[in-house]
Amino acid sequence: MGILVSKKRPPAWLFGLVGAVVIAGFAYATFTMWRNDVALSERGQQTSARVVDTGKRDEVEFRTADGEQVHALIGQRLSGPQLAVGEQVEIVYDPADPTSDVDDVRARDDHSVTFLMFGVTLAAALSIPVVTWRLARSSSRRRSTSA
Repeated sequence: MGILVSKKRPPAWLFGLVGAVVIAGFAYATFTMWRNDVALSERGQQTSARVVDTGKRDEVEFRTADGEQVHALIGQRLSGPQLAVGEQVEIVYDPADPTSDVDDVRARDDHSVTFLMFGVTLAAALSIPVVTWRLARSSSRRRSTSA
């Protein structure tokens, strides 16, 4: 028994609404990454950390200047050396929010993921309204010719 699949397109307004939600999500993620990059460059403090996990994202533990033990993820990056559990690395953390993403000193200037997210956000912000407009126009043409 097969699955029934409708050949009818969803309405243009629904595509536009979902697109707006996607754009907002990418914009928020981009802004969060950019804000963290700025915080680390303006007020970041350097310290030594121990790598505790190397899953999807590398996790480290370290002590802040006031002695608080913290676990944090190393920020998104495309460069830098591969880390191993137990390895000691120099990191930069934000003393105002030590649990936010930290930077590995050896790949400190790698903002490529932030720029990539900005590019995806910009592409979506430019293309989704155009596609929504074309869908709405196409839909109205079909309705007028079938009437």
